[in-house]
Amino acid sequence: MDSECERVERHVGGDRLLDDEPPEDRSGLLFGPQAVGEKVFAYPDPGDLEDGFIDRLVAGDLTDADRARFVAVAAASAPGTTAVEPTKREQAYETALDVDSWTDAAIAEWEARAESDDPDPDLGERVEAERGAPSTPGWGTLRSE
Repeated sequence: MDSECERVERHVGGDRLLDDEPPEDRSGLLFGPQAVGEKVFAYPDPGDLEDGFIDRLVAGDLTDADRARFVAVAAASAPGTTAVEPTKREQAYETALDVDSWTDAAIAEWEARAESDDPDPDLGERVEAERGAPSTPGWGTLRSE
C-alpha cells in the first residue's frame, strides 16, 4: 500500500523529503518580505480580531463570520505582500457567509458521533461523500476488495 506522499508524488511529481536533509536543489527558508504569500499569512487588521476572536479560536468555537473573515482576506490578498484589495475582500466575505457547504452538515454529524463506539469503516463515505464532499483521486485503489 502506498503512503499519501507516494500518491502525491505520482500525481504531481517530485521527491518527498525522506530524511532530515533537505534536497540540495531547494532554496533556503523564506525569511523577510519574500515569505509573505509563500509561508506567512498576515491578517491586515489586528483590531478586527479584538471582538473575542482569539478566545473563540482557543476554545474551538469559531463562528461562520470568523472563518469568513479569514477566507476573505486570503482571497483578496496580493501574493508576496500584505496588501488586501478591499472590494474583493468584501465580496469574498459575503460569498463565504452565504455558502452552504457539505462541511457544515458533516461537522455536525461527526460531533454527534464523537462518543460513538461504532468502528464502521464506511462511516466516512456516509458522513462526507453523501453530503457532496469531493473525492480524493487514487484513494479508491487503497481498499482491498
